[in-house]
Amino acid sequence: MASITLRDGTRLRYRKIGKGEPILLLHGFGLNAAHWQAFVTPLMNRYCFIIPDLRGHGGSYKFSFSQPHSPFEQFCEDIDELVRTLGLRTFGLAGYSMGAVIGLHYLIYYGQDKVDRYLHIEAGPKFHSDFDWSLGFNRDAIEKAQNLIGKYSGDFDTKSPLQHLPSEFISAYREFIWMLAQISWPPGVVQRFVRTMPDLLCHPWLPHWHVACSIFKYLLEQGYDLCGELRSIRIPITIMAARHSQFFPIDALHWMIDQLDRSKLIVFENSGHGLMYSEPLKFVWSIRGFLRQPSFAHSFEDVALSTA
Repeated sequence: MASITLRDGTRLRYRKIGKGEPILLLHGFGLNAAHWQAFVTPLMNRYCFIIPDLRGHGGSYKFSFSQPHSPFEQFCEDIDELVRTLGLRTFGLAGYSMGAVIGLHYLIYYGQDKVDRYLHIEAGPKFHSDFDWSLGFNRDAIEKAQNLIGKYSGDFDTKSPLQHLPSEFISAYREFIWMLAQISWPPGVVQRFVRTMPDLLCHPWLPHWHVACSIFKYLLEQGYDLCGELRSIRIPITIMAARHSQFFPIDALHWMIDQLDRSKLIVFENSGHGLMYSEPLKFVWSIRGFLRQPSFAHSFEDVALSTA
């Protein structure tokens, strides 16, 4: 994998796949750049996919937040630094789950002059439910996150490996991550199968514990609310939603479509949050349709890329 050094010394690793129009892809919480690779490799003859391992994940695992009180702002700064370093002037952007939350933040606050089309997958525009918004994040997952943060101490050394931290925190952390993995699937045979798997299989995908806690501490205490900013978006947006998602209600994504002038909704009828695994062929064809939307002229230096 290639890498760049960010302003705070973090080595952000990323994959470069293919050549052609640049498309920046953002993975979800607990995943990494490899999550996208199988789905975009068939398209590498026409597009250059740039896929970072976000801070605290994958090849960038060892690096936690230097700004733990504003994790999404720091993610956006990391992405913007990658975009500037690679010389991207205009590009397509896609994000899944947490990557979609980051992508929407980046699009609204950083990139409307750079991003020419955006693919938003499985994330609502507002985290918390309240008196006038009932379409927030899964309440059971929020309770698990609250339990985790209750056992988290800001005095923990961010360089300590997870196994060196208090056992109560380790148990709460693994329980929370495992719950997210389980509810990524719709009710039925697949979910029952996943529930029988030992949680050891989930461990290779654990993000850095400090990154995970910083994200969910921020979400629990502040959350995000981008509902008011959606109407400012003028570029084409494709939204993918799972009918049986247990992360955000599908109505939250229908609401987004109603606010956007140039948008398209693709519903995965037989899927939960992990829709690309439940309906992979539909997912690949939907990505292909998103990429074929009319776009502005691109300029990207060093587009002759190979798989890292």
